[in-house]
Amino acid sequence: MRSKILLITSLHFYQPTLDALARIQLDCDTTVVPYQNFQNIGDVYAQYAPHADAVLVSGASAKRAIELAHPRINKPIVSFQIGSDAFYRDILFLLSTNRQIDLSRVAVDFLLPLGIGYSVADFLAMDDTDSIHPLIRNWLNTIGTREVGGAESCIMTRILELWQKKEIDLVICQYSSLVPALDALGIPNRCPFLSDNQLRSLIRKIEGQLVIKQMQDNLPAIIRFSPLQKEAFSPEEKKQLHAALTSFIKANLLDCMGQDSENGVMLISSMQTIRILTDDFQVCSLSSYLSAHLSFPVAIAYGIGTTVVQALSNSQAALRESLLSGKSHLVDMNGNIIGPMGSESRMIIHPDFMPNVGAIAKRCNLSTLTIQKLINSVRSTDSDKITTQELAQRFDITIRNANRILINLVKGGVAVPVYTLSSHSRGRPVQVYALDFGIPI
Repeated sequence: MRSKILLITSLHFYQPTLDALARIQLDCDTTVVPYQNFQNIGDVYAQYAPHADAVLVSGASAKRAIELAHPRINKPIVSFQIGSDAFYRDILFLLSTNRQIDLSRVAVDFLLPLGIGYSVADFLAMDDTDSIHPLIRNWLNTIGTREVGGAESCIMTRILELWQKKEIDLVICQYSSLVPALDALGIPNRCPFLSDNQLRSLIRKIEGQLVIKQMQDNLPAIIRFSPLQKEAFSPEEKKQLHAALTSFIKANLLDCMGQDSENGVMLISSMQTIRILTDDFQVCSLSSYLSAHLSFPVAIAYGIGTTVVQALSNSQAALRESLLSGKSHLVDMNGNIIGPMGSESRMIIHPDFMPNVGAIAKRCNLSTLTIQKLINSVRSTDSDKITTQELAQRFDITIRNANRILINLVKGGVAVPVYTLSSHSRGRPVQVYALDFGIPI
């Protein structure tokens, strides 16, 4: 099946993109749509992207504008614009056609808001031009893209100031959406377009990403269901659960196969199905559905693996966390634990490949994932002090479960009660524990 590539371009690059695609030979279907400015580019993406497998956007800043408007993009998206080598070639072209040109009077649009100079001469004097891209990204995050007075308006205002003060003669644009406004004001500008070979190479790159994504989508996945408050489902409860899952699968046209497991039920599926069910690993739609259709609480856990065996193992690891917190968790093929799903305290815990983590978990009678979550919590807060209430809040678990974890940590020699915080109310003093995992924090 031919892949479908959507190209979102500025009005200025719309026709050059169509012309370039007509010249190069591609094995995919392409659709080109223009955007007017950063304020409407997110709407253009929302309208056309659902019908495409991947997206190419004219400019890294335009791509960032889409990402800000749609934080959870789940398909490949790549920006296309001239690189540093092509930018230098354009400068050489300027010098070769006009040897009298003053490069200190040629403005570069992407430099204007950064406060590190604005001209070609300033750009050529920089020791590290690679540091510019993170600065642009941070600036875009700060100023926004969809608001009136956002990124494009800010740059345009600065250009107009310099032009009216007669401090610039020309503007080199990477923000191609500025070109119509510059032309209307009579401000000379250049906006180089990438070569046919560069465009062909980018499309091949994104097709490669599609192949990888399709392979990942087909990875095996297991969804486990286990009783929250007892060892096993009764026959009637298991029958009720099977009926609810069957209805859910049919209603949502999901590709799943159910079967009984030790102490529960599981669905065998794929990573693509898990992405759909969880809105790209964010929420657990099954949890709310089963809460409304069952008379008993159920723990839900997701496991993804490169093999069925790994998916089974990861789902079991996720289930331990789900039983502990009462909220759904997921363990992916890289061993990352994600959860609690649908909670404000949702975290992505990357596995620490340290041999003593497993030993600590065994000593404390806790799962290695729980220890990893604790280590991550200490690192993120930059403090080794914690109370039962803080632990319950961070992990989105009950006070009872948080207290049990801390008791196990004390028994395992990881936590030590250090002092108490007195309360001005009638409540008991709060015990503060110091955590020491014996690793750099």
